[in-house]
Amino acid sequence: MKKTNPLPKTLNVMGVTYRMFYYDDIAKGGPDEPFGFMSTKKGEMHIYTGNGVNFAWSTILHEILHAIGDLARIGILEYDDSKNRNHAEIDCLATVLADVLLRNNLLR
Repeated sequence: MKKTNPLPKTLNVMGVTYRMFYYDDIAKGGPDEPFGFMSTKKGEMHIYTGNGVNFAWSTILHEILHAIGDLARIGILEYDDSKNRNHAEIDCLATVLADVLLRNNLLR
């Protein structure tokens, strides 16, 4: 039986389609963004999968929050390292949201 990847190939956030790229070598994430990063301009999200699927979902949700911030101009969520002082809060929100979705079988 063929093993399927439960992670999406694309995500639509507010009408923008993001292509999803996954990597299991943490060095591919770079020194400042080892677990994931996104670009609204390129329509891409890059997600580290080396810590398992649940961690990957938390990272995906983290990047979705950044995408929402960029697209809706919600400053506290926007992806801009020069002014993003709320990264820890975004991490916490994404982790808790992933936990709720996983515990309620809303994510595979």
